[in-house]
Amino acid sequence: WANAEAEAAAAAVIKAEEDARLKSDDEAAANAWAEEEARSKSEAAAAAAAAAEQVRHAKDAMLAKEAEEKAAAQSKAEAEVAEAAEATVAAQAVARAQMAEEEAAAAVAAAGVARAAQE
Repeated sequence: WANAEAEAAAAAVIKAEEDARLKSDDEAAANAWAEEEARSKSEAAAAAAAAAEQVRHAKDAMLAKEAEEKAAAQSKAEAEVAEAAEATVAAQAVARAQMAEEEAAAAVAAAGVARAAQE
């Protein structure tokens, strides 16, 4: 009877060791899965951060290009305004010169009439 008890105790020890090994294997597998899940989430977060950074760079580049285009358009508009002002000043000078010419011709004609009247 003692032999049977010893065998039962040995079987219980073996069973307990086997259960402990299985539990240890399950815990190791669960830990490996958790580590893989954490790594995967970390990689996804890093990829999302990289994509967000690329979007920021693209926005910055787009805004810089828009600002450059606006500055070029403003510069062109300012040049056109300056050109129009120069053309206006030149037209006014031409008009004054024509008026002076006409006044000179009228003065010459009046002088001619006055001379004719004296004679």
